Amino acid sequence: MSDITVGMEIVAIKSHKKNYFKRYDTFPARGVESLCSCPKKWINIGIAQTCNTLKCKKCGTKHRNDTGFMWFSESYFRPIDDIDISDVDSVLQEDFFEFIERT
Repeated sequence: MSDITVGMEIVAIKSHKKNYFKRYDTFPARGVESLCSCPKKWINIGIAQTCNTLKCKKCGTKHRNDTGFMWFSESYFRPIDDIDISDVDSVLQEDFFEFIERT
Protein backbone atom coordinates (compact mmCIF):
# COMPACT_ATOMS: atom_id res chain seq x y z
CA MET A 1 0.00 0.00 0.00
CA SER A 2 0.96 3.60 -0.45
CA ASP A 3 2.39 5.65 2.39
CA ILE A 4 -0.45 8.09 3.03
CA THR A 5 0.20 10.73 5.68
CA VAL A 6 -1.99 13.40 7.31
CA GLY A 7 -2.38 16.47 5.08
CA MET A 8 -1.53 14.63 1.87
CA GLU A 9 -3.88 15.06 -1.10
CA ILE A 10 -5.30 11.66 -2.04
CA VAL A 11 -7.53 10.32 -4.81
CA ALA A 12 -10.09 7.52 -4.60
CA ILE A 13 -9.07 4.78 -7.02
CA LYS A 14 -12.42 3.02 -6.66
CA SER A 15 -15.91 4.01 -5.54
CA HIS A 16 -17.18 3.09 -2.09
CA LYS A 17 -19.95 0.49 -2.24
CA LYS A 18 -22.22 2.67 -0.06
CA ASN A 19 -21.46 5.79 -2.16
CA TYR A 20 -19.58 7.74 0.50
CA PHE A 21 -17.25 8.73 -2.35
CA LYS A 22 -16.70 7.94 -5.99
CA ARG A 23 -13.66 6.94 -7.97
CA TYR A 24 -11.49 9.98 -8.84
CA ASP A 25 -12.82 12.09 -5.92
CA THR A 26 -9.96 13.88 -4.17
CA PHE A 27 -9.56 14.64 -0.47
CA PRO A 28 -6.99 15.78 2.03
CA ALA A 29 -6.06 12.92 4.36
CA ARG A 30 -7.30 14.25 7.72
CA GLY A 31 -6.25 11.24 9.75
CA VAL A 32 -4.27 8.02 9.31
CA GLU A 33 -4.49 5.23 11.89
CA SER A 34 -3.42 1.62 12.34
CA LEU A 35 -6.16 0.02 14.41
CA CYS A 36 -5.21 -3.65 14.54
CA SER A 37 -2.27 -5.97 14.05
CA CYS A 38 -2.76 -5.91 10.26
CA PRO A 39 -0.44 -3.68 8.25
CA LYS A 40 -3.58 -1.97 6.90
CA LYS A 41 -4.17 1.70 7.67
CA TRP A 42 -7.47 3.52 8.05
CA ILE A 43 -7.96 6.93 6.44
CA ASN A 44 -10.18 9.81 7.63
CA ILE A 45 -11.28 12.04 4.73
CA GLY A 46 -13.60 14.27 6.77
CA ILE A 47 -16.95 12.52 6.26
CA ALA A 48 -19.19 12.69 9.34
CA GLN A 49 -19.59 9.44 11.27
CA THR A 50 -22.66 7.28 10.60
CA CYS A 51 -21.67 4.32 12.80
CA ASN A 52 -19.60 3.86 15.93
CA THR A 53 -17.85 0.60 15.04
CA LEU A 54 -15.16 -0.23 12.50
CA LYS A 55 -14.40 -3.79 11.42
CA CYS A 56 -11.21 -4.89 9.70
CA LYS A 57 -12.20 -7.15 6.80
CA LYS A 58 -8.76 -8.74 6.82
CA CYS A 59 -8.55 -9.94 10.45
CA GLY A 60 -12.14 -9.41 11.66
CA THR A 61 -11.15 -7.18 14.60
CA LYS A 62 -13.84 -4.67 15.64
CA HIS A 63 -12.88 -1.19 16.84
CA ARG A 64 -14.93 1.45 18.63
CA ASN A 65 -15.07 4.73 16.70
CA ASP A 66 -15.55 7.82 18.90
CA THR A 67 -13.92 10.30 16.52
CA GLY A 68 -17.04 11.70 14.86
CA PHE A 69 -15.67 10.75 11.43
CA MET A 70 -15.88 7.77 9.10
CA TRP A 71 -12.65 5.83 8.50
CA PHE A 72 -11.97 3.96 5.27
CA SER A 73 -9.44 1.36 4.21
CA GLU A 74 -6.30 2.74 2.61
CA SER A 75 -6.98 0.36 -0.31
CA TYR A 76 -9.47 2.93 -1.64
CA PHE A 77 -6.89 5.71 -1.98
CA ARG A 78 -3.55 6.67 -3.45
CA PRO A 79 -1.55 9.86 -2.95
CA ILE A 80 -2.12 12.11 -5.95
CA ASP A 81 1.63 12.57 -6.47
CA ASP A 82 2.09 8.81 -6.28
CA ILE A 83 -0.63 7.66 -8.68
CA ASP A 84 0.64 5.08 -11.11
CA ILE A 85 -1.06 3.90 -14.29
CA SER A 86 -0.76 0.31 -13.02
CA ASP A 87 -2.98 1.23 -10.02
CA VAL A 88 -5.67 2.57 -12.33
CA ASP A 89 -5.25 -0.37 -14.69
CA SER A 90 -5.66 -2.94 -11.89
CA VAL A 91 -8.84 -1.22 -10.66
CA LEU A 92 -10.25 -1.17 -14.20
CA GLN A 93 -9.49 -4.88 -14.53
CA GLU A 94 -11.26 -5.58 -11.21
CA ASP A 95 -14.31 -3.63 -12.42
CA PHE A 96 -14.29 -5.54 -15.71
CA PHE A 97 -14.17 -8.93 -13.97
CA GLU A 98 -16.97 -7.88 -11.58
CA PHE A 99 -19.06 -6.88 -14.63
CA ILE A 100 -18.38 -10.23 -16.31
CA GLU A 101 -19.38 -12.12 -13.14
CA ARG A 102 -22.68 -10.18 -12.91
CA THR A 103 -23.67 -10.84 -16.52
